[in-house]
Amino acid sequence: EEKKEKKDEVKAEKEEEKVVEIKAEEKKVEKKEEKKEPKGSELVSGLESEELFGACKGNSGLCIIAFIKDRREQPVARARQKPKELAPPPALQVLQQVAERVTKGQTSKRIKVSFVWVDALKYSHFEAQFALREREGECEPAEGGAGDQVCKETVKMPTVVALSGKKNKYVGYYSAVLKGSESAVEDFLVRVIGGDMKLTPLAQPPCLVPGCAAAA
Repeated sequence: EEKKEKKDEVKAEKEEEKVVEIKAEEKKVEKKEEKKEPKGSELVSGLESEELFGACKGNSGLCIIAFIKDRREQPVARARQKPKELAPPPALQVLQQVAERVTKGQTSKRIKVSFVWVDALKYSHFEAQFALREREGECEPAEGGAGDQVCKETVKMPTVVALSGKKNKYVGYYSAVLKGSESAVEDFLVRVIGGDMKLTPLAQPPCLVPGCAAAA
């Protein structure tokens, strides 16, 4: 009987040890899940409709819009590769990496930040709504002497725009393309999210689909 009791005690101790080990493993898994951050591909969405744009600009934070030239649908690209094999634009991969790093390093989670990308070839009219126009030199009198003036200006299209839909204000990054300027774009976004850059009011709310502002 004593031997049996000892065996039972040893068995009970082993079972308790197993329970402790299982609980320890469960805690490790929970901690890993807590630390798990979303990947860049999960953070960036393609913008293809006014409804999706409305969801992005409708939040209380910032809607980060990247303008990327997607040549996958062009005849040359389609002739070289099958549709399933068409790789995403390199600039989109860069944006995903930047979005991932910016989200991880975001000190204040109070500001909601959404990332989207737009095909600059397909939606050039949308990109033009954020164009930066700079006057070149002095204006000259127009022909005819009616008092009108002709002013030359340069037009820069944005690479990335940070839009506050609630305030109808924005600030753009116009310096270079995304690929090759990751650190500069990341620095731009960190400064915008941190409130270190002034946002400019828009004359009217931006519109993805041509004529939707007039219809509204």
